Amino acid sequence: MDKPIACIELGASGVKLLVGYCLNGEPYCIYRTFRKIRGAYNDGQITDPKAYSAVLSTFHEVKDEQAKVSINISDFTLVLPSVGLQVYENEKTTGTTASSNEIAKLDISNVVSLVRKQNIPGSNAIVDIVPDEFILDNGERYANPPFGKKSESITIKAKIHTLPEGLLVLYKNLVQHEDFRISGESVSTYCLAEWIKTMPDLPTSYILLDMGAKTTSVSLIGNGSPYGSQSFFLGGQDLTEMIAEGLSLEEGHAEILKLRYGYDERQIAYDPPFAAFAGPEYATCQYKQKDLNNIISSYFEEFGGLAKNAINQLLSKYNGRFDTLPLVVTGGASRLFGVKTFLSSVFPRREIFFAKSKTIGCLDEGYGALLGLLVAKSQYKGTLGDNHTSMASVSRVSPKKEKTKRPSLEDDTL
Repeated sequence: MDKPIACIELGASGVKLLVGYCLNGEPYCIYRTFRKIRGAYNDGQITDPKAYSAVLSTFHEVKDEQAKVSINISDFTLVLPSVGLQVYENEKTTGTTASSNEIAKLDISNVVSLVRKQNIPGSNAIVDIVPDEFILDNGERYANPPFGKKSESITIKAKIHTLPEGLLVLYKNLVQHEDFRISGESVSTYCLAEWIKTMPDLPTSYILLDMGAKTTSVSLIGNGSPYGSQSFFLGGQDLTEMIAEGLSLEEGHAEILKLRYGYDERQIAYDPPFAAFAGPEYATCQYKQKDLNNIISSYFEEFGGLAKNAINQLLSKYNGRFDTLPLVVTGGASRLFGVKTFLSSVFPRREIFFAKSKTIGCLDEGYGALLGLLVAKSQYKGTLGDNHTSMASVSRVSPKKEKTKRPSLEDDTL
């Protein structure tokens, strides 16, 4: 079992913390919590950093008597949003250092360093380097570092994940300002792809649709690896706000209705307003399921158009080769009852799957990126971070060589 690590995600609706580990390739959650933040995020950007800092400052020592855990945290592994993600391919070769020509950790570090020094176009900065394969001088290829194998040289083929430098600096400064050390960071799309790899019933090549609170991202995943991503700023929180306004409810009550009833076209003989069966807090609500359906339909009309445009833009350079690639849907907003009905109408040629969490202690799909981060960091593959750094002390308590280029998919890649 790997040591527990603490992972955080600073999202549009608040901060998610998950502490866990990976065993035999499967993520396990020891503890998770979500701290809601309102009005501090807009159009893919944190607009009120102080609100996030105030939440982060509470995570040095987490005590939960109900969960019977006490957690001391000094390090975080950080999930970064996919807004502005650019993926590049790179290949580099270096000679081995040992006189015996046996490949050691230093050789892997050296060849990864060569990739790290590669110039990145535009204003993006490197977030992570994810190897696709390691190649020896005799042509042998390995998915993981071939420690102990003999070769005069080692070649790495890797994908470089980059984000806008300003976004990367802001998120890292927020965490470090509260006296936490960042022991690694990865992009949300990559983490989700690693999480989905643990689900044998899902495809390995697909379009990933991640439905967040305020931002939705669509990504091309080939053989479990991201090749590109697009984002648009409409998510589940926007639907909650539309329901609250349309049904004259507080947002908290609108969120409950959204999750409890969603879009439901079933015909029933007795169709009272929500106030009749949803509890006294809805006493003033005289709207019915059909009214909720109309609001959700209006929302998905806009959502569907934005999603289709984002996917078309993502796949524009592939000349229609992936027009029938399946869709894998995840994110907190994907739990809405009836969402598959709308997506099927927007993408009739694509088979639609939903990534469902089966992790002990965390059945919420909204934590998918954090669970995927546990998987990604449980393997040493020569990435930028130290994948085996312990970041959380948990105890139970009583109750009280080539130019950098954008990746291209060959005909047999998917």
